[in-house]
Amino acid sequence: MSNNRVKAKYPCKQTELYAVVITYILGVLEYIPRFAGHNTNYTVGEMGLFQIFFDSVKALPNFQQRNEPSETLRVLLKAQSDLCLNKWRALRTFIEGAYEGDLMKPKLESAGWAYLAQASAYNWEDINELIESGMEFLNANEAELITKGGMLPTFKMDYETAFNKFTVLYIQIPSSVLNQRVLTDEKVIANNKLYDWSIKTGKAANVIFYTDAESAIREMFVFSNVLSTVSSSGPATLKGRVTDTANNPISGVDVILETLDVEIVTDANGEFNSGNIPSGEYKLKFEKEGFIPFEMEIVINKGVTKTQDAVLTAA
Repeated sequence: MSNNRVKAKYPCKQTELYAVVITYILGVLEYIPRFAGHNTNYTVGEMGLFQIFFDSVKALPNFQQRNEPSETLRVLLKAQSDLCLNKWRALRTFIEGAYEGDLMKPKLESAGWAYLAQASAYNWEDINELIESGMEFLNANEAELITKGGMLPTFKMDYETAFNKFTVLYIQIPSSVLNQRVLTDEKVIANNKLYDWSIKTGKAANVIFYTDAESAIREMFVFSNVLSTVSSSGPATLKGRVTDTANNPISGVDVILETLDVEIVTDANGEFNSGNIPSGEYKLKFEKEGFIPFEMEIVINKGVTKTQDAVLTAA
């Protein structure tokens, strides 16, 4: 999966990229006759269109905005899961009242008992299996649970209502996660276009202002030079491997550097590589459904490839 994700070309933070692009735009406008005389992509009209594109890129959702629907869904799922788990535990008391001796164990297992431990740790798949098994058991044994187990006739309807509400939320998980990744890739692709424009503009400036007397103007369109004026960071790399508590690699883990607004996903070997990123202090987060999220503060020094492994515990 990680091999198919879009990677950022720009060796800086998103905010720094935008600051560099703004500087480039102002520089082109300052020397618009020279740029327009060299390339029709730099006329006043074309620059106006590019500024509109730049504003549209900045307006694309940032990480917090992209993450909000998934985070909200998790909160709602947790609340509904608590209700469903409570309903299943109530069902267990009716089963224990209706069946005695050796019959109780197979009845509880039929109702989904094997999923209870993981379901109690908010593993959505196990919660779904648990309450679905309970629903099937209720449908097959309602009469005995009422007459022998003391279950109220209205309980089955209450259980089914809770189950249906959970299902409505549960089926949204794949699309929510996928949509978040699509929006992230869309943002990175758009940012890459801004970076590409900056590099092309720098090359154009190198041709336009070619004389020694205009060397200072050329320097205004060298990406690294402009970046150094808006940031004290330098290029660095983060890599690592994510495993479970048994040292098995975990693929598909979202590795998030929040202040960069960039997400990386581990490959089949549980490995990840950020590529070129700016040095600095970061909040690093590891997230995957079915595992307890893990986060930490890290420092990546300029010119260094930092290795940071992580071990995730199953939820």
